[in-house]
Amino acid sequence: MKHVSRTIINTDEALGRGMDFAFVTVLFLGIGFMVDRWLGTTPVFMIALVMIALVGQFARIWFGYDASMRRLEAEHAANTHGRTTEGARTVEPAAGEGVGA
Repeated sequence: MKHVSRTIINTDEALGRGMDFAFVTVLFLGIGFMVDRWLGTTPVFMIALVMIALVGQFARIWFGYDASMRRLEAEHAANTHGRTTEGARTVEPAAGEGVGA
């Protein structure tokens, strides 16, 4: 029987990020709508606040992803380094084969 490797994806984390993204965008949309109504302006604040929310959310996702990848790369490098040195054998120089011989 062939061994099949499966990757487990944490859907709770992805779903939470998606809900957070949507909630913050809608929140800023609502705040922009209220400010526009209060000041009697056209959707200037609504558009501006939604754009700020989107840029902020994308930046948060980008930096979170970057930090996660750096951590995983460091773990991978540590595991790879540990594997190559664990199986290596040390060879003792024979008599007369020293540095100064």
